[in-house]
Amino acid sequence: MRVLLFLCIAIFPVSGWSQIDSPLPYKPLHADLFRRAQASDLIAVVSVIERRPVGMRAIDYEVPDLGKVVGGMLFVLQVENILCGRTDFDARVTIARPKPQKILVFKKYDREFYEGGYYQLGQRYLVFLTPHREQKDLATKYRLEAGTTYYEAFEGERGLISLTEEEPPPVAKIRQFCRAVRPAGPDVKIRRLSRLLSSGDAELEQAAVQAIRFFQREMSRSRQ
Repeated sequence: MRVLLFLCIAIFPVSGWSQIDSPLPYKPLHADLFRRAQASDLIAVVSVIERRPVGMRAIDYEVPDLGKVVGGMLFVLQVENILCGRTDFDARVTIARPKPQKILVFKKYDREFYEGGYYQLGQRYLVFLTPHREQKDLATKYRLEAGTTYYEAFEGERGLISLTEEEPPPVAKIRQFCRAVRPAGPDVKIRRLSRLLSSGDAELEQAAVQAIRFFQREMSRSRQ
């Protein structure tokens, strides 16, 4: 017999919830800063101010399994600072985009969720954010609001860096790179990026080279 169930996730215990309070270890840049910065909507410093479980809107089970929790977790991130983002790689954009006060991150319960740890309340993070890969379907599948953009960390744990009083060394180079590509004409960005070529940091210098070549190509196209 088919049974239509409306589930509220808060009713059921989740064995893996304790793992949420275990920040993920940061994976090295591996000369990947330019790609991640260009592909991310936002790179921001945030604080987690709220998290709440989100249920599915409706699930049709052949055989109901009430022991299996479905749905996800919504995290509310307070924005402290926007470092840079995808629009900074648009040669036509020379004015800074408005800074959002809050960002909503949705993480569905899946293997990656339980094997990792995401967003500890009160913790600060540097995050590489992209719109959720299921953005178009989230409001249909889950009890989330239509017309709202929900984000996720870029490539899972590679998009999330836990910040303490002493910031991890990679954060400094991310800040330097973002300062160089902040809103301005592409010629100005190239001059700023060129200063990073003598930083002595191989990963930062490679990201700068890649960005310089990118903006040079953009300038060439605009002249054609």
